[in-house]
Amino acid sequence: MKKDPKENMKFVLKEIATRAGMSAGKKMGYVNNFTKLIQTTAVGSDFGFSSEEIIICLRVTIFNRSKEVRAAAVRALRYLFTDENSFSEMMKLRVDIFIVR
Repeated sequence: MKKDPKENMKFVLKEIATRAGMSAGKKMGYVNNFTKLIQTTAVGSDFGFSSEEIIICLRVTIFNRSKEVRAAAVRALRYLFTDENSFSEMMKLRVDIFIVR
């Protein structure tokens, strides 16, 4: 991964949001890279995207046919929610409906 967190986030989210032509294993790898990026960066870091934009990109992976990709997406969302504001964004976008299944 590149050094700048903003560049890394842009690349990973672009790949996660891509729907066609990607294997489940590759998609899961990008979601796991997103999770590592969140874990290794300081809380409250600026990734160049709002919480809402990040959640919308991750929401695509919750609909994936592969249960491993869906599990990785839920894990990524869990690490993303470090404060009440990001959790409120998730509730506003109604992602909770898709997680409980």
